Amino acid sequence: MKHLINIAISIIILALLSNCQDYTEIDLPKNQLTRPVVFEDQQTATSALNFIYSQIREYSLMGGNSLSATQICSIYADDLTYNSSSVNDYSNLFNYNITANTNIFYSIWSRNYSILYSINSFIEGIEKSSKLEENYKNQVYAEALTLRAFLHFNLTNLFGDIPYITTTDYTLNNKVSRTNQEQIYRLLTQDLLQAEQLLFETYPTQLKTRINKSSAQALLARVYLFQQNWTEAISWATKIINANSLYQLETIDKLFLKESTSTIWQLQSGNTGNNTLEAMSFILETPPVTYLISENLINSFSSSDQRLKLWTKDISNFKIPYKYRAKGNTTTSKEYTIVLRLEELYLIRAEAYAKSNQTLDLALQDLNTIHLKSDTQKITLTNQTDIQEAIFKEKQLEFFSEQGHRWFDLIRTNQVDAILSKNKQNWKTNNKLFPIPLKEISINPNLLPQNEGY
Repeated sequence: MKHLINIAISIIILALLSNCQDYTEIDLPKNQLTRPVVFEDQQTATSALNFIYSQIREYSLMGGNSLSATQICSIYADDLTYNSSSVNDYSNLFNYNITANTNIFYSIWSRNYSILYSINSFIEGIEKSSKLEENYKNQVYAEALTLRAFLHFNLTNLFGDIPYITTTDYTLNNKVSRTNQEQIYRLLTQDLLQAEQLLFETYPTQLKTRINKSSAQALLARVYLFQQNWTEAISWATKIINANSLYQLETIDKLFLKESTSTIWQLQSGNTGNNTLEAMSFILETPPVTYLISENLINSFSSSDQRLKLWTKDISNFKIPYKYRAKGNTTTSKEYTIVLRLEELYLIRAEAYAKSNQTLDLALQDLNTIHLKSDTQKITLTNQTDIQEAIFKEKQLEFFSEQGHRWFDLIRTNQVDAILSKNKQNWKTNNKLFPIPLKEISINPNLLPQNEGY
């Protein structure tokens, strides 16, 4: 059995060696995840899926790495200041000095699409397997569907119209065209709805490190919010808020520990004792400190808000993000990267209630449920516009430097021009979307037209 597991992992590694090249460059693979040996046994299939989760942690927009939405979007928006005297892709990103040749966009695109290729390989292998027990097949198949939807969701919110990839057929992928964002949302919603029906409420792992039914429900609530479908956003958010046996709001001092009761889905931190990639990047005890909390964000906190005290740290007269505190190896891991947590669902529902304009009291109630976790001053507003603005502000204070929330919210609410033109130099309207990497277009001209301004 151990030999079979090693074979399975080796096959996956070979399939994923394309991390540094686009899926459109992959010839017909000599070693595919769909080889029957991987899916003849539950243990080897689980090893294959776990490897995909590890790739998401290390290389995807969700993982807290240097190419994650947490780091990229935080400096691209107005959460963090990139403090470096050197000129590199990150300083260029911070200053909006970017082109379709900027390497960071190619890295984001190619790594995430390589993971999508592997997810689709896994899905095809599960579909063809006749030896795995049906409940197990449904669970892992639905996990893969949710991961596929999540990766596409992040990519479309950075690049706009993108290919929605559901196959490993290299002849098709090599000529794929971009799908408009409206259709992207339809496709990923279909994936999520199918996954939600198949997933179980219980987790396959002890510490919420794999997808369960609530994970798909949480992403559905977010997707419907982004589509301004207030009714569905409220409905799906409420399913999780009411799941009291699974989730309770955690105190802010324990919120980012791996045992947090607020966590819906988190990424295990690699080897035993490892912690998060966010802490490795953000926590520098001596100058120069690279990632600083922006002055605008600091000034947005009230003096009574404990998040400013507990979620930031002073280094050489600067403030850095300090949500994750365990840096490096601590023998026993203390923190995992949180991808989805309960607080977002309250704010999703609050916003949807407020936009509906018939339930402002419920919107204010959800808003204060989150606000009063960290601040003693209750928010008392009656005007719809004021409540919406308070929810938008609360979202930044609660989710700064976390999973790209601030950037995505600026874009979807059409406030990005108004806010960033005041808070950051060099902002241009065309910076709302990242450019399609020129390397990709040279390989596949069907990805044209380029995003405006590049």
